[in-house]
Amino acid sequence: MKRSKWKAFQLTDQEQRSKLITPDMVNQNIKISNGKHERIVKITVDHVNHKLGDFSHSKITPRFKKKHKK
Repeated sequence: MKRSKWKAFQLTDQEQRSKLITPDMVNQNIKISNGKHERIVKITVDHVNHKLGDFSHSKITPRFKKKHKK
């Protein structure tokens, strides 16, 4: 297997999240950064005409711990 098949394609941080997915990017693995972690996303036909940032969320929903009454 060629190196390009298993190695993910990586863009710079500035253009990464705002780049539009085009049909020539289908069947590629792309690393998308959310500011803290990088996530590898396999691009399919359903992802075309979306932005890369749609698949790597940068904000997390807060989870509050329940207080137990004693």
